[in-house]
Amino acid sequence: FEVFLAGGLAQQVQKGTVEQTLLQNYETILGQQVSYRVSLDQLKQQLGLPITVPIELDPSPLQPMITINEAFEKVSINAERVVYNGLRFGQSVPPKEMRQRLRRLLERTPLLRGTRSRERIVRQLPAWENLGKDQPWMQRQKALLARIAELRAEADELRRRQGKRPGEPIPEAEQRRMEEIKFELDLGFYELALSTFERETWTTKETKAEQLREKGQLYASVYRYLLGLTDHAVIEHLEDLKKQWPALPAVRAEKLDLLSAPEDQSLAAVERTTFNSRVDLMNVRAQVTDAWRKIRVAANALLGTFNVDYHLSATGPLTGGNPFAIGDGFTTHQLIFSGQLPIVRILQRNNYRSTLINFQQLRRSLMAYEDQLLFNVRFDLRQIRILGNNYQTVQKRQMELAYMQVDQALQAFNQPQAPPASAIEPTGLVGPVGARPQVGDPAALTQQLLTTQAALLRSQNDLYNTWIAYLISRMNLYRDMGVMPLDNRGVWIDADATADNATDNCQPAGEQQQPAGPPDQLPAPRPEQLPQPRPEPAPQKEPMAKVG
Repeated sequence: FEVFLAGGLAQQVQKGTVEQTLLQNYETILGQQVSYRVSLDQLKQQLGLPITVPIELDPSPLQPMITINEAFEKVSINAERVVYNGLRFGQSVPPKEMRQRLRRLLERTPLLRGTRSRERIVRQLPAWENLGKDQPWMQRQKALLARIAELRAEADELRRRQGKRPGEPIPEAEQRRMEEIKFELDLGFYELALSTFERETWTTKETKAEQLREKGQLYASVYRYLLGLTDHAVIEHLEDLKKQWPALPAVRAEKLDLLSAPEDQSLAAVERTTFNSRVDLMNVRAQVTDAWRKIRVAANALLGTFNVDYHLSATGPLTGGNPFAIGDGFTTHQLIFSGQLPIVRILQRNNYRSTLINFQQLRRSLMAYEDQLLFNVRFDLRQIRILGNNYQTVQKRQMELAYMQVDQALQAFNQPQAPPASAIEPTGLVGPVGARPQVGDPAALTQQLLTTQAALLRSQNDLYNTWIAYLISRMNLYRDMGVMPLDNRGVWIDADATADNATDNCQPAGEQQQPAGPPDQLPAPRPEQLPQPRPEPAPQKEPMAKVG
């Protein structure tokens, strides 16, 4: 805004407004730095580390979002560089050197470097420059306007064709031709405005103020169409960035993609995986089984008893030399029958009733435990599907629109004065509705620019929060399903996110994921996976003491 103030686009009050906003952001940043350091100290306490130990957080979970944000920011910075350089040329470059400097800017600026827009400018701009070049100015102006009128007529004809087919998709050939016409019109208006500026008609004015005013108005038209040309490169970069958005880490159960599959199939796969993998659920089921076995034991104790006893006693003669002469007179036989009816087994009946009550309690506890597990995984699945859809359809588009709005707000501020209405000016120029020429409201445009920048910051924060919330929900889902194998350091072996051909996260901790390629091909680097742990030294055997 200091540059805008020097160029006459802004006033001191707008610069002060921007500086106040900047100071408020400084204050916010200072508070966030203090909060960040306090959070680090709390983390050290949770980890059991001394407060004085310095730690550094690994940004790898956020690295995909950091990378895409840096790519968007690079496009925005390169676009602002064109804005500032073009504004500076109007104050420092002589009119006779303006064409060469602007041509060099279009060919060498980082915004256009390596783009199709630059190739089209280099290829098509000479045709407009040579159109009626050797003719007097009035005839050349008519030739330029005639060519512009032809392109406008063709564009109007394409729009009429599209209007006759409401609701039908526009053919690709017509879309491509419409884009070519728009680009050609921007080149034509740029060449017309630059040729008008090169005539230096302001030199005929009497006063210095009138000369500066007319020169500024003529260059403002050149500057406006210069931004229109470079805006094609901005759109091209944004279209390329749409293809570079990082994909969400996969979420699978039973080899089914839980994000793309229908919700009923995803819920069924998650439920089956949970019932088959949760060890604590198996323990609760085992407790119910043990209670059922105790019922069988207690039921056996309720049965009646019938005992049959047989006793045989025999004695030998007390005198004589044959003590083993056992005869019938010295033998006694007894057959005893005894029994007990079940109706009198009060203690056993109470024990049986206790086992029945305990079984029903454990059975209801198992049902409640299963319901709670299903509620958790179903909630996690719905949450992760919402976050995935939010990232794919909302956050990505919101980021793209936020950067486009900042770029458009900056361009709108750079051209606050609406040009006079004439046959050579295109429709849709920035400026308030009303009689022309009319000056735009710099204060409103300043607030618009600040609002779009604040909206961009909110979009970035929402994108980071959505990405982190997705990762956390993904971990919660795998944890609640019971498929989080850990290595010997307690780190999750995330097979779905690290393997080339992702499978279920049910691989034992001791097994390593095999590369998907041939044996002689090195595996690709896998994100979100810590390096292999150092081998632990083998335990040393204590020497045995010798016994003398």
